[in-house]
Amino acid sequence: MSYCRWGPDSDIYLYCYNRNKQKFECCCCDLGPGLIVGLPNVIDHLNKHRQAGHKIPHHAIRRLEIELETGEWLC
Repeated sequence: MSYCRWGPDSDIYLYCYNRNKQKFECCCCDLGPGLIVGLPNVIDHLNKHRQAGHKIPHHAIRRLEIELETGEWLC
């Protein structure tokens, strides 16, 4: 399940490949390792992309925040 994909509103491609272990991959990431474990860590990672000037869709971060708050996956 992807949270965002490369395109006009996104400079990254982020997806979750293991929900049970909360493992995410930020493909071709230039900010460090692309493997991220844990919802809080992936939200921090996306904020680092924004701080670096990369386009990150608001809906991607909001969806992760909701999943963190509720403990439920939205898809």
